[in-house]
Amino acid sequence: MNGPAGSLLNGPAGRLLNGPAGSLGIRRWIAFLSDPVVREEGSEDRSEFQRLAIPFTFPPQLSFPEAVIAAIAACLRLLLGSVLFAVWGACSLAVWSTVRNLVLRTGLLLALLAGFLIALALVLLVIKVLVRLVWPKP
Repeated sequence: MNGPAGSLLNGPAGRLLNGPAGSLGIRRWIAFLSDPVVREEGSEDRSEFQRLAIPFTFPPQLSFPEAVIAAIAACLRLLLGSVLFAVWGACSLAVWSTVRNLVLRTGLLLALLAGFLIALALVLLVIKVLVRLVWPKP
């Protein structure tokens, strides 16, 4: 397995996955959530644009449908992350203003922050899974 999932299987995590938990489908989930783009390792004859490309984002060897899917996914991440931040911030301010106790406000702030981080992680994970499902198979 190449890419980020392959590097996860070396070292302590690999020993954990090769143990009894490896039969529970953890390898399958790591492979499913890893980057769908297959990169060529050790290609020294890269063009000028390939050397300047942003790594792990948009490799220059993408086909047109792959580039469209990657661009839509990037726009979705930006748009949905921004909308989630705006809505969560407005709702958090409304809830924050109703609580008068300073100790309860502090606890509420930590809970709202944790909830936002979980919601943002779920949005990004859903987008990654959707991209993985529509990505053209080689």
